[in-house]
Order: sequence, then structure tokens, then C-alpha cells
Amino acid sequence: MRASRRQFGLTFFFMLAALPLAGSAFAQCTPGAPVNNTTVTCTGTVTNQNAPNGYGTGVENGLTINVQANTTVTGTTSPGNGISVGDGNTVNNLGTVTGPNNNGILAVGTGANTLTVNNSSSATISGLAGVNAAFGGCHDVSEVGDGDQPAGPARRPS
Repeated sequence: MRASRRQFGLTFFFMLAALPLAGSAFAQCTPGAPVNNTTVTCTGTVTNQNAPNGYGTGVENGLTINVQANTTVTGTTSPGNGISVGDGNTVNNLGTVTGPNNNGILAVGTGANTLTVNNSSSATISGLAGVNAAFGGCHDVSEVGDGDQPAGPARRPS
């Protein structure tokens, strides 16, 4: 009986000790891409969820993507982007979005290709181009808050 209690106690202790590790396994952007016309929430450290991009396949339309505080979304494999989407998307960034070998955020669309980026003053968007709205009509990059952290260079190819 005594050995059984000790074994139960040790098993319970190790299960509790592993709980903090389990939380990091669920870092991701949900729902997963490709999706359209919905809200996506990114938490934790997201790397190449949609390889080579951190999030998105370049065809998602009508999304509101919320990158939470203390979250990093990265596309590490060239030509990966931190976030890659299509037309009519909004990115609200409270964390870090990076595409070290390409763009922090890339919107490649066939229509008006509007991309709105709201970057918190404590957030970062980086890459060879911070924000790139390719093949589209317009994009809007704004900083939210009272800080002085730029979203990175915005680029609109001609």
C-alpha cells in the first residue's frame, strides 16, 4: 500500500512538472491557413506554420489577423514571409512578425489588394521589406500607441 501511494505521488509530481512545457506545444495561429473571411489569432512562437511562411499561403482573403503580445510569427526558410496573405486583410500586431529572408508581411492579391496593418508601439515587423503590398491598389500601415517603433519600410512595387 505504501509503495502504491509513493508511486502515485511521483507520477502526479512529474505530470504537474510537465504542464508548463505542454503550453508551448500549442503555439500557433488559429484557425490554420488557408481560410477566408475570419479572425485568426496567433500566440506563442510560430515558425513556418505554412512553410516557408510563418502564417498564410498567400491566397487568404478578408482576414483579421491578431498577433498577440509576446508572440513571434516567423517564416525562416527563403523566400518565407512572416505573414503572407491575399486581398482585403488586416493585421493587428502586438508582438513580432518577421521574414528575415523576405518580407515581414506580404499581401499578394489580384484585386484592390487592400492591406491594413496596425502595429503597436511595442511591436516589430521586419524583413527585407517590413510590409509589402504587391500587385495591388493600396495599403495602409499605421502605428498604434505613443511609441516610436516603425513598422519597417513599406514597399509597393510599380
